[in-house]
Amino acid sequence: MEGSSGGNDMELLSKTLQVEHKLFYFDLKENPRGQYLKISEKTSATRSTIIVPVEGISWVQVEGLALVVEVVVLVQGRLAQI
Repeated sequence: MEGSSGGNDMELLSKTLQVEHKLFYFDLKENPRGQYLKISEKTSATRSTIIVPVEGISWVQVEGLALVVEVVVLVQGRLAQI
């Protein structure tokens, strides 16, 4: 979605969250193709980004976060066995 209008995407909302040494950016943007959420993680050396169309935000909120919690619980269980 991003870049289709030559970098002229309009920023509708922007929030930043710091967790330890990482910065997370949540930017709601809009271009001629629609609205989307851009989620970026920045460390001192790298920046990673995902783009979620506005139609997929509820999936990320419910299913995506539930999947993350499931993986974290699984990993913690395995680490406890070591």
